[in-house]
Amino acid sequence: AICPPIVRGTPAIVEGASVAFPTIAMACRIAVVGAGPLVGMQHCQAVSALKDAGAELACVCQRRPDDRAAAERFEVPQYTDMEEMARSETLHGIVIAAPTHLHL
Repeated sequence: AICPPIVRGTPAIVEGASVAFPTIAMACRIAVVGAGPLVGMQHCQAVSALKDAGAELACVCQRRPDDRAAAERFEVPQYTDMEEMARSETLHGIVIAAPTHLHL
């Protein structure tokens, strides 16, 4: 699994004593690159719909800075440079929703 585990009060035995682990609620943070109005917006919606399964739409990358629809709709940071996004965010996965000829 690439995402961190979610632990919810699982008891453990430490030298005969029962100890509860703290709750860890870290989501699987996913970015969408190419968050335009067609395919990208659909991918953002799909990732957001997986919230109960532990996924989180962390941010989007859209090369046109004036196209902020996805960032505003899903209330996430927007980047115009994928490398800057990767350096700035803690991510567990990236959806490439850019046109095929732009996949690198």
